[in-house]
Amino acid sequence: MVLGIYIYCQIKVDKKKIQTLMSADIETTNITKYRDEGLDYIVTEEPYWVGQSLDQLIASIGKPHSIDSNVLKSSSKEVWKYKKQGDNRYSLRIVIENQRVVGFDQKA
Repeated sequence: MVLGIYIYCQIKVDKKKIQTLMSADIETTNITKYRDEGLDYIVTEEPYWVGQSLDQLIASIGKPHSIDSNVLKSSSKEVWKYKKQGDNRYSLRIVIENQRVVGFDQKA
């Protein structure tokens, strides 16, 4: 029971953080922010990659059109959906676990 409450609170905090990150203007989130991390080339050439953080992802390709969330025992999993094609059809889905990109699926 206590673990369930803890996970629920973590998800609420994570959603607030995501909403804050998503509300940030992409124009003000500059590529120079990542230059000291050596990621400026990746941010400009490869818009998303495994291991990317949420703020890097938003700075790179913007806010998702939709987010699906799943709560697991020890982690949270989200699917960020981009490029809407129809009802619940998206050509780009990015899988995020524990605030990092762990996979993606791009359809032509």
